[in-house]
Amino acid sequence: TRKLIVELEALDGFKIACDVPTGIDVDGNPLPMALFCDVTITMGALKECLYSDMAKDYVGEIICVDLGVSHQKYIEGFDTNLYLLEKLDMKLPSRNRANTHKGSFGHLAVIVGGKEGASIMAGLSALRFGVGLVTLISENIETTLPLALMQDSQLPYNTTAIAFGMGFDEFEKDIVEDIIDSDAPIILDAGVFSDEIILEFLEQKERDVILTPHPKEFVNLWNMTIDSPLNIAVLQANRFEKVREFCSIFPNVTLLLKGANMIIAQNSTLFVNPYGRPNLSKGGSGDVLSGLIGALLAQGNLALTSAVQGSLALTAGANAYDGASYAMLPTDLIAEIGRLE
Repeated sequence: TRKLIVELEALDGFKIACDVPTGIDVDGNPLPMALFCDVTITMGALKECLYSDMAKDYVGEIICVDLGVSHQKYIEGFDTNLYLLEKLDMKLPSRNRANTHKGSFGHLAVIVGGKEGASIMAGLSALRFGVGLVTLISENIETTLPLALMQDSQLPYNTTAIAFGMGFDEFEKDIVEDIIDSDAPIILDAGVFSDEIILEFLEQKERDVILTPHPKEFVNLWNMTIDSPLNIAVLQANRFEKVREFCSIFPNVTLLLKGANMIIAQNSTLFVNPYGRPNLSKGGSGDVLSGLIGALLAQGNLALTSAVQGSLALTAGANAYDGASYAMLPTDLIAEIGRLE
């Protein structure tokens, strides 16, 4: 098989995989080689393995065909809790009522850590995605803030959602206690996954809690909360399995595992966003995502809806960017998101 793959790779032609690219296993991993294809024509129904991060470079465009038997016949009698997101699933926070004010669209409190730029980026992203007010929470911010962002040393009384963890290192104890005691929906990101404070939020079963780790952060979180040890290589080879296992233990939280194909999960329900682009692989993209999700939470959306729609807006913005593949800045991404409607 290896010799065949090498020979096929050497051919200058359009490569089509039938069902699954040669060399990709049932979990979506190359064994250890696989054929890079331009398109994968999969039979009957979409396969989970085609949407693993490890398979993304090999599958190319994925097309499902029915082989003369209706798609309904393939799925009859089979229940699924895994759903593939499509571009048409995106629902923007469009403003259709005329009689409104800034309070009509929520108030997001962004907790500022040592890396102030991360929180500022999240705040700007949230404003761009329709939230009425954004306040950065810190005793002292050294960076000159954009005029649209407010600052306070404590949670505003009218906070409707909280974003916490961007640039995480040390926070005032009183602020952390206020965050834990608040019942406002919260999105947790970045450094918070390396601190035992995360355990407090995992126990809040009546609160909307969204976790948005990248693989290394998810491994940190896993090893703090689950007895069986996990490393990044094992996670990346078994993303769906590990997400399902984590969410079975913490069914109250909404998990968004970042990657080439983001997985969004709550309890036993999973969604896959297949529209990730390499231009998102840059510092600040995750902060933009936190702002998008925080904005939707603050505007009254449910946690799972906020995570799904935030992920779709992020990838839509990345796909709309027409600069060089390596050039997109978080500020470019925020600007593109502002033009999605």
